[in-house]
Amino acid sequence: MKPLTILFLFFSTIICSQNSFRKASLLTKDNVKIMGYVKTFGAELPNDLVFKKDLSTNAYEILNTNNFKELKVGNSKFILGKVSFETLNPKMMAQKEHNTKSFNLTEKECLLKVILETDQISLLSYNENNNEYFFIKNGNTFEFLRYKVILANTKKIEIKHYRNQLAKNYAKNVKGKEKIFSKIKYDFNSLKNFFERYAKSNNLSIKKHNYSFDRNFKNIFNLTPKLGYSQLNQSYVADTNSQFFKKTNNSSFAFNAGIDLEYFFNTIEKKSSLVFSYKYYVNTNIEDDFSTDNSNGYSRIDDEFQINTFGLNYRHYFKFGKKNYFYADAGLTFNKTKGNVNFFPLANNPNSLNLNYSPSSQMAFNCSLGCVILDNLYLEINYIPSLNGKLNSEVLFGAPSSGNEGRLIRFEEDNKRDNIFNLSLGYSIF
Repeated sequence: MKPLTILFLFFSTIICSQNSFRKASLLTKDNVKIMGYVKTFGAELPNDLVFKKDLSTNAYEILNTNNFKELKVGNSKFILGKVSFETLNPKMMAQKEHNTKSFNLTEKECLLKVILETDQISLLSYNENNNEYFFIKNGNTFEFLRYKVILANTKKIEIKHYRNQLAKNYAKNVKGKEKIFSKIKYDFNSLKNFFERYAKSNNLSIKKHNYSFDRNFKNIFNLTPKLGYSQLNQSYVADTNSQFFKKTNNSSFAFNAGIDLEYFFNTIEKKSSLVFSYKYYVNTNIEDDFSTDNSNGYSRIDDEFQINTFGLNYRHYFKFGKKNYFYADAGLTFNKTKGNVNFFPLANNPNSLNLNYSPSSQMAFNCSLGCVILDNLYLEINYIPSLNGKLNSEVLFGAPSSGNEGRLIRFEEDNKRDNIFNLSLGYSIF
């Protein structure tokens, strides 16, 4: 890969937009209205919002959601409400001390997501610890639709009180009501469909809000060109017939360039992702006064190689500060290696030795630790513990001994094993 190509990959599109913002209207608890743009977020409303007055500027501020009683971001809406519900363990499992069919309600003031509104009632939800709780707002009161999962002798039992609540209070004029309540699930689509049917049956006007933000390309993917500097450690397995190369270890340094394409799971915020990566390593290493273990000395060794790696890793992020993250990832790397090693003889050893890296394609494990600074700058340490391959030996005899002068003899392949320690710096294009 030419240097100009590397530089092009790294710098050509830095000016591209990195984040997605939606037009927003925020109403404080003191009834002060704030207009601007808010960075999109995931299923759970975060404690802090990234807010901009104007999209044309890089300046932003952090607004705490506890200071607001209404949020409108894009076509999504949140309102402040004082609700009573039972806090559950993940997957809506009841806590051990409340593993009964009755509900232990606690009161909490929180911002609720508005799913739909009619002339009489509204359907809302609240996300906490990957659980979603649903509520009905009727006038100024909020009713918790009761649902949880309990354990009875290790068997999971769903407590579906919400079906009775709906049948008791919202059965009027609903077509097919004899069957519909037994089929309503405790999820967004099922409850939304029921209340749309209820509104239509009772001639109520209805207004629907976006349940989540539309994820465009910039939300789903992250593209990061990288430049790095690597240490390559080579070791050679001694199952070879070659008597001219018995050095067990050789370390060299190499520059590399690459690019990561990252796909984020289920959320616009950085939490976890799948990373497709490509790296290109190029190295020229010259070592003077090189000698092998069998006393055949050589004046210099030239080691030239190129390695192409294609990786697939799972990555998880840990946020610190406003726009900074730590991350760890691990996965598999597919690599292709080519190159050669040339040995130049001393005066008392005119034999010339050439080792060619056999074209090899291998799978290997790799892992990384890194940090993201200011949302865009990536600093990463990557380690590939083992890349296996082959070296083909060719020896040109120059000494007039044993009638071998000028003869080219090929020995069997040498097994080699590499590990790569890499430090890289990247910049997220979007």
